[in-house]
Amino acid sequence: MSINRYPVESLIPNLAPKSEFGIREQFSFKFSELLVSSYGFDDTITKIIELVCRTFGWEWGAYWAPDHGFSDRLVCRHYWHSFNNDLSTFAIESTRISIPAHQGFVGRIWGNNSSAWIEDMGDDYAFLRRQGAKACGLMCGYALPVSYTAPDGGQNRLGVLEFYSVVKRQQDAQLPTVANAVGVLVALTVRRIEQEEAMRRMAQIDDLTGLVNRAYFRELFDEACRKAADSQSELAVLYIDLDRFKPINDAFGHDAGNVVLREFGARLRRLAGSNVTARLGGDEFCLLVTATVSEQTLRGLAESVLKAAHDPFHFLGIELVVSASVGISRYPTDGLRPEELLRKADEAMYECKRHQRNGFKFHALHMETTGKLAENKLNEPMQFAVLLRQALLKNELFLQYQPIIDLETGNIAAAEALVRWRLPTGEVVMPDRFIPVAEKEGIVNAIDRWVFRRACADLAQIVEAGLPEFRLHVNMAASNFSDTGVCEELMSIAKAFGIAPSQLCLELTERTIMEHEQSTLVTMQALSVAGFNISLDDFGVGYSSMARLSQLPVRSFKIDRSFVNGLPDNQRHASIVKSLLLLAEDLQISAVAEGVESLVQLNWISKTGVRYVQGFYCGHPCEMNRFMSKLHDQAHLTMPCAGIA
Repeated sequence: MSINRYPVESLIPNLAPKSEFGIREQFSFKFSELLVSSYGFDDTITKIIELVCRTFGWEWGAYWAPDHGFSDRLVCRHYWHSFNNDLSTFAIESTRISIPAHQGFVGRIWGNNSSAWIEDMGDDYAFLRRQGAKACGLMCGYALPVSYTAPDGGQNRLGVLEFYSVVKRQQDAQLPTVANAVGVLVALTVRRIEQEEAMRRMAQIDDLTGLVNRAYFRELFDEACRKAADSQSELAVLYIDLDRFKPINDAFGHDAGNVVLREFGARLRRLAGSNVTARLGGDEFCLLVTATVSEQTLRGLAESVLKAAHDPFHFLGIELVVSASVGISRYPTDGLRPEELLRKADEAMYECKRHQRNGFKFHALHMETTGKLAENKLNEPMQFAVLLRQALLKNELFLQYQPIIDLETGNIAAAEALVRWRLPTGEVVMPDRFIPVAEKEGIVNAIDRWVFRRACADLAQIVEAGLPEFRLHVNMAASNFSDTGVCEELMSIAKAFGIAPSQLCLELTERTIMEHEQSTLVTMQALSVAGFNISLDDFGVGYSSMARLSQLPVRSFKIDRSFVNGLPDNQRHASIVKSLLLLAEDLQISAVAEGVESLVQLNWISKTGVRYVQGFYCGHPCEMNRFMSKLHDQAHLTMPCAGIA
């Protein structure tokens, strides 16, 4: 139990009482000054006790609060007494006793939540510390509850303040006139400090797992490195990424994924002991080891992490199974700065994931056996992200357009804009490599804005070529739909190029809706009202959103290529495609079959009534000049083509 005691006589100057009003006025000023400047409760409450005692002439003051783990017992947390009187015996007795609620003088104050006087402390058998009071000459006293009224009208009790004197006092003395205000203001101060502590915790702790978040982890990592440098000691960091986590989210929904993350975080905390555990975001975790960092110890810890990930997780009676890839770097062997150590642990983790998964690698060891990461910066996640940011500035991104064919006319009815990245070497990086990095590093919104602007510029050329109703499909990441200003921004870009919102179709995946349902739906509705068409990409994979489809402002969906791929032989896929088409017909929206790569698939699909198809058999993605040539080759170039939503 922590007891704070301030016997320094000069802490607060004695107030020269000119009148009762003057005393109260000076007390109010000093009291307000303390409350405004308070940053920690322990220090503040002791100063308040001293201020009350010095102002109104009491020799003893103390604050009682529930004992940790025993809400029905009170203990003395803080006290102050004047050195003009020897109150050490009473102080010792007060700090050693635990008072049951509703018993004794202080217990009754707590239980009744009301203030009271005590006339003769030494002879009152209800006063549990009467022997100490009599030995020290304490005569009478006053106690008041520290509580406040909650918004729901209930009383939140925090503690009890007591004040005692060595002289007889009248019950109409000055303290009762300010007691209620003191109790309430102290309670509100406690509440404010608790709220500030909660806000501080929110800024440092990941809401889902209760682990340290990315920002606070960096602070702790910086401090650990400084201490290691001062003491010439070692430390290590384990960078942990869950394998096969995305399929769980896709198949069972966001709630299932949260169960895995929350439980894995709890398992990680248990095995970490005194070491720092953090969730960096998504399915990535870190463990900062500041104790024993021998290779044998770290291997054992990494194996425990792998087991914690591999043990089944339970969701609605279903066993969910993942694994983990772990990269390990050590101070000072692998670096001296947190960012360097994190990068190297991340490199080792990705090397592990690339080769085997469900394992761990030490950075120094895998760097000795492979020189690949040093040779190719694209294999280094952090350097990859740096290059990607530079690609935006250097205009290394470009678009290709894949036709969407209207089977009724045989013409190109629309096209999907697909982003590519051309390196200075001429190598083209496909989006499945850089979009996940862009999402992780927070670059994806900037890329999406670039794609949208470039697509609008190219669409303006298509319109000028004689296709005023031609439509382009543009993919949008989930994070865009959490931005309340995205609708106004996209409208502004389209207007700048003379493009009507109805000529643009924004594609988002079912996963986007499943993971960000509330914010996404609001943004979708705003975009739809503004005139943009909205389409669901990869439809059918995230089946949990089918029931919500009728509530979403979508004009079309794309049947996922995984179902088209098995046609016509896979009867299950054939049944799914037919069911999706019936759903589209009932909802009066368009369906696009994507991933059509053979004449056999095209013939089967055409017989089902699907009107729009996309895939390599219908046309490979190509850059704008080549795509314009394809449009010019169509027989009805000057006629408006049938558009799709």
